[in-house]
Amino acid sequence: DRVSSRTTLFRQRDGRPFHGRVSRGPNVVAPSRGWKLRRLRCSSGRSLSHLDLNIGAGQLFPVCRQVVRLSQESRAVRNAFLPREAPTIPGFELAGGTSTHEEGPGDTLWDHFKLSDGRPGFLVLKATSGALPAGFYLGLGRSLFRGLAPEHDQIETLMASVNRAITLGTPEAPDQDLECAALVPGAEELEWCSAGTPPGGIIGRAGTFQELQSQGPPLGMMEGFQYRTSRSPLAMGDCCVTLSHGSSGLFKGTADLVAGLTGKSAGEVVSTVHKAIRQSQGEDSEVSVLFVRRS
Repeated sequence: DRVSSRTTLFRQRDGRPFHGRVSRGPNVVAPSRGWKLRRLRCSSGRSLSHLDLNIGAGQLFPVCRQVVRLSQESRAVRNAFLPREAPTIPGFELAGGTSTHEEGPGDTLWDHFKLSDGRPGFLVLKATSGALPAGFYLGLGRSLFRGLAPEHDQIETLMASVNRAITLGTPEAPDQDLECAALVPGAEELEWCSAGTPPGGIIGRAGTFQELQSQGPPLGMMEGFQYRTSRSPLAMGDCCVTLSHGSSGLFKGTADLVAGLTGKSAGEVVSTVHKAIRQSQGEDSEVSVLFVRRS
């Protein structure tokens, strides 16, 4: 078990701040007497501020160890669910991928499903750990999309059904949510529906760019929410790229990169995007990428 080297803020019982550092290795540097934990992040990236309880130095490492263990479980669950191949659609080049790291949070994946009319769809999921490990919500979301898709011919009604099932079937947790973007390539247009803020956009062959907007809150947040689908024309040579999560700047950089990869295959594009994100965000960053090009 390892704990990342990050500046950590503690407060003494009298309210005075104490600045310490969490070491990279099996030991955690902490004061020998009791402190009130305000903020701490382990290698999983998960904040422990919600604990807000009095602990001594001897108790601090077991708390971090527990969070690291949950991250390990999330990674194991997520890795078991990652698809081994993507469906083929005549007239399209498609690829999906999730970057993984041995110390990553295990909180994102990509997957595919099939609607009742036989059309295949693709999705990326990003879970936030809370009452339960992120891997649990990833597995639940993936299973619900695959299990409920044969009952729907539109992704907005599928998204609403998945949202309702998660809302009613999981405990309330203010720091737990599941963000998702789903897309279905069609003969004339691309259908897109999202819950939360996964960034996505369409890059035209002529250099145009259309950002795809969020269609509703994260799954499990609002029971009964009616999601919408945006439909965008996709001409020959146009492509769509979607990330499971990331800042506006990160996504715009991704879109600029993809626009210059017109001669690359879909798989090469996804691999190049993953490599660029690791260089920008760190080797332990994990993100899921979907790429669709009309050919």
